[in-house]
Amino acid sequence: VLIVRWGLSAQRRVRRTQSIASHPLKFLAPRNRGESVFLYEEQLKLPMVSMVMPVKWAAIKSRSPKENWKSQLVSMYSGSIEAIFAVESEDDGAVQVVKELQEELAHLEGVTIKVAVAGPA
Repeated sequence: VLIVRWGLSAQRRVRRTQSIASHPLKFLAPRNRGESVFLYEEQLKLPMVSMVMPVKWAAIKSRSPKENWKSQLVSMYSGSIEAIFAVESEDDGAVQVVKELQEELAHLEGVTIKVAVAGPA
């Protein structure tokens, strides 16, 4: 029974790999678990990713919110990243931290940071 199930699982894996290899968006599927899972020419095809991060200074419990946000923006993703920090008002303390983060990451190509004043939730 074990050998039969193992054989069926192996067949499913082969079919799945062939299906991914023939798909037009195959470059989105990682190939291995090494440092770079995408070939360089495939990294250039990655779509832009936008993240909306609602922040409110009074609700932040982290000792270093800027480092937390930075770790989300400086990832292994090779495509362009747009981070939109949504704040309640221009007076929110998070706005200053986001502006510091903008300055700190200004040298990174493909990382865009914006502040959006959304008003009260």
